[in-house]
Amino acid sequence: MAVITSIHIWKKKISVRAVRWTMSGDATRVGGKGHTSTITSLVLLDGVLYTGGMDDKVMRVDPATLQYETQAASVKGGVVGMAVLPSRASSLAAVSTAAVHVLPVGGSGTATETPCKFTPLCVACSNAGLVAVGGKDK
Repeated sequence: MAVITSIHIWKKKISVRAVRWTMSGDATRVGGKGHTSTITSLVLLDGVLYTGGMDDKVMRVDPATLQYETQAASVKGGVVGMAVLPSRASSLAAVSTAAVHVLPVGGSGTATETPCKFTPLCVACSNAGLVAVGGKDK
């Protein structure tokens, strides 16, 4: 899993850290107190990397210091997918093993949680603000 921009490649490792590569091949591991379990999702929003993990958290990486920030959004269940929600400025849709979460990441707005009656596996968002969740029936 990777997120690619014109100057960097972000990739999750099997461990609990994200790594940023430059186009010349230099690698920098994200520092700070990161996830305590496997990273499952990477999303780049307004130049900032967000990581979702099986530790029930969505974390933000400070782009200037390449450090995990101390505040993390807690969700119900391990994160299995994330997507940018274009119609709601600075918001992410994160799907966990139990629910769909809309997380405001710009400092304003309220997080929402919608429980699922099935096992969510992936999420996608449209420009019109629709959130589609794929999953497995119970």
